Formats: sequence, structure tokens, C-alpha cells
Amino acid sequence: ALAAVKQIEAFGDRMVAEKGMRLVMAADELYLKAGLPLPPYDDYEDFPQLENGVGMLTLFDHEFTRALEDLTPGLLPRYLIATGEAAYPFLKEWVDRFNQRFHTSHEVRSVKNLLFGGEVTVAGLLSGGDLAAALGDCSGQGFSALLLANSMLRSGEPVFLDDSTPDDLAEKIGLGVRFIDPDGTSFAQALAGQL
Repeated sequence: ALAAVKQIEAFGDRMVAEKGMRLVMAADELYLKAGLPLPPYDDYEDFPQLENGVGMLTLFDHEFTRALEDLTPGLLPRYLIATGEAAYPFLKEWVDRFNQRFHTSHEVRSVKNLLFGGEVTVAGLLSGGDLAAALGDCSGQGFSALLLANSMLRSGEPVFLDDSTPDDLAEKIGLGVRFIDPDGTSFAQALAGQL
């Protein structure tokens, strides 16, 4: 991963010098696996490869930070947030910032992918069974709901990749499930009870 990032960045720097645009960027996953910090927001230009996981975390952080500045929360929910192992440290940091600023107690939990195996660490490939196994019984813990990215559902269908439904998951964990768009603005607004 480190070698790939170095090669991609060198080519990108060359393209900026020759053509005025980066043209090629490494996926967030490569930076995470290499143990490198993510590039700054401006390096991604207009985020042309976002759907391929290129710049997703940097854009999310930018959106979340901007949204946080404009929030005026009212009655605040208390969410349990579940995500894949790759995004967990980032989501935890964002939620910790929110909790500190607004004196809330949202909680983030990392979920291991059992359906596809431990090497798959992205949230979008988690199944309902993965979530249920990791979260267990959440009733009586004081959460308003389980907050998930709608990218965990099959495209155009209200089911997880293992054919289980959000209702199946809610029944297994004893907690209602809410879905939001996987962007920083929606996430901040949801934490503030504005979505």
C-alpha cells in the first residue's frame, strides 16, 4: 500500500505540473493500510472519483466540520452508531468532537465483517448479521436508535447484503434502526436531532 501511494502521488504531482490537474489519486483504503495521513481537501480537486472511495473520508470530515459550525441543536437524541473497521477511528473522532461540543453521549462501535471475512473492512459491505453479532442486545442502554449509513443497504432495496431487513436487525438488537446519507452534513445534522 505504501509503494502504491508513493507511485500514485508521484504521478499525480507530475500531472499537476504538466497538465494543471492531479488526474489520478489513491483510494482512502491505500492510505489507511499504509498508515499514512489522508491528503488535504484541496488535493482532491472536485472529487471526481468519490464513488470509488477516493477522498471520501476527507470530504466527510470537511462537510462534518462545516456543518458543526452551523448547528443549533434542540432536543438531542442519543445514537448508537455502527460502522466498519476502516472508518471506525474517523467516526469515533468526529462523534467525540460532537459529544464534547454539545455534551452528548453518542457512541460508535466497530463491526467486523463475518459475511465476507476480516479483510473486508468497509461499512458498505456489512450485513445485518454482522451488525447483530457485533452489537448484541442494545435494549435498556438508553439509545434513541441505531444510526447507520444507507450505503449498508442494497442499492434500491431495503435489505442488507445477507437478505436480512432493518426490521430483522431491530428485533435482534432490541433497538430501532435509522438510516442517513453517508455524508458529513447529514451525519452532523442527525447527531443534532435535525434529521
